[in-house]
Amino acid sequence: MTQAAEIERRDAFDVPPRRIVLADRREVLLRPLRPEDDALYPEFDSHVSDEDRRLRFLVAMREIPQNQIFRLTHFDRKHGRAYAAIEPGSGRLLGVGRVHRLSDDEGEYAVLVRSDLKGLGLGHALMDLVLEGAKELGLRSVLGLILRENVNMIALCRELGFTFSAAGEANLVEARLRLS
Repeated sequence: MTQAAEIERRDAFDVPPRRIVLADRREVLLRPLRPEDDALYPEFDSHVSDEDRRLRFLVAMREIPQNQIFRLTHFDRKHGRAYAAIEPGSGRLLGVGRVHRLSDDEGEYAVLVRSDLKGLGLGHALMDLVLEGAKELGLRSVLGLILRENVNMIALCRELGFTFSAAGEANLVEARLRLS
């Protein structure tokens, strides 16, 4: 199978790939994240700033550890959905979004986009896909813990209709969305 055909194939959860165009006119393919995508993470992570990594994982780290990459790409598809944003020509990973079940009706989401691509609409597109995946899982709500200083994620969640409440720690806010 050619690289282009491999990128375009239908995949886990039988979700057809979607092509989107970012604000800078760059074309991106959104598709389910696959176990073999763990090989794409190191190059992807090299384009994520330490600060953006801290905002996503809530702790400082210089790179995403290999064992964590494995857990992110090898997950139980009965209880989670994860999506990759891929550059069609190169096959490079540009962003990821995921939701995993916390209980029968609630899930937790996360999104990470390369630092040089922030503000172009990729995070929004991934979050839209994550919310679709949550509904497909039968979840009634999703939540995320966000550092208060992560104004971009808070703004995105506000735009999507999330409500906010204090989380256990002073520097965290919980964003929650009821799904229809």
